[in-house]
Amino acid sequence: PDADPDLLSTRALSLARLHRFEEAVATLSRARDRDRSNPMLLVHLGTVHLTRGQRAAARDAFTEAIRIDANAARAHSSLGVLALEDGQPAQAAEHWRAAVSVDPSEHDKLLSLGIAFARGGRAKEARACFEFFAANAPPSRYAADLDRVRAWLRGTR
Repeated sequence: PDADPDLLSTRALSLARLHRFEEAVATLSRARDRDRSNPMLLVHLGTVHLTRGQRAAARDAFTEAIRIDANAARAHSSLGVLALEDGQPAQAAEHWRAAVSVDPSEHDKLLSLGIAFARGGRAKEARACFEFFAANAPPSRYAADLDRVRAWLRGTR
């Protein structure tokens, strides 16, 4: 009953990986009962919903996380991915811009996402990720990655 919300969150994500979604949601609900101000609990809830294929519930959880903390970078990134998959690249870029302004390591996630889309044959989605990355990632940290991304962008026109 006195479990730490972070511990409950870890447990919930583990349950979701085992496809025990009801238990995962219930565990996150317990964590939220203990700490309503923690946006990461909602980000994890959104992740569980995405894993379960419940996009609307995931979007609601990510949006609520941002309502609690406008600087919830992972919530912005996740909403960006949902927007991209819904055919709204401008909205995706807006969320990604918010995410990387708070947490520059979100560039890594966007690069990985673009690579996954490219490998999965989803060139349109990959292009959106890579164009954002090429325009926004700091060259001091991502020079080699920027070269590869720009080469990919030139080769897929």
